[in-house]
Amino acid sequence: MYNINGNEYKNVIGSIGTTHSTRIIIGAHYDVFCETPGADDNASL
Repeated sequence: MYNINGNEYKNVIGSIGTTHSTRIIIGAHYDVFCETPGADDNASL
C-alpha cells in the first residue's frame, strides 16, 4: 500500500492456479497526476 498526500493506493495481484510451468505476466498502469484525467496506455480502446 502506498500513502501519498493522505491518499492510499494499492497494487492488485492475481494468480490462477495451473500445473503448467509456463507463466504469462501482464502489467498495466494509469498515467495520472493529482486531479487530472490521466491517460490509459495499456493498448485498450
